[in-house]
Amino acid sequence: MVSQVVSVLYKFLPFKARIKPLGAAGVELSALADEAERGWFEVSQGELTEREIHEKRCELRNKKTAIMTAAFTGVSLPESKSLLSTASNKTAQYFKSHYPEIENAC
Repeated sequence: MVSQVVSVLYKFLPFKARIKPLGAAGVELSALADEAERGWFEVSQGELTEREIHEKRCELRNKKTAIMTAAFTGVSLPESKSLLSTASNKTAQYFKSHYPEIENAC
């Protein structure tokens, strides 16, 4: 009986609608992360002005927004504050381990 209820409810759960866009967005976001990583070297070496850093950061955010909008138009994604916090902490750890000479990297 439980399996029948689950099979009926499964059709109404949003998981299927999220899986396909996640694949495409994941690839594009990975490429965007690589682009950000390449740009970080210039920042860490002090080769850019504050304005240039700000413009590059805004450019990356705009690209991310475009990727997410294209992939998830009409699909809502839940936001988990605990997962977001974990991701932020791991990002800080990454920069500290890869760029120890930069104090307060994150």
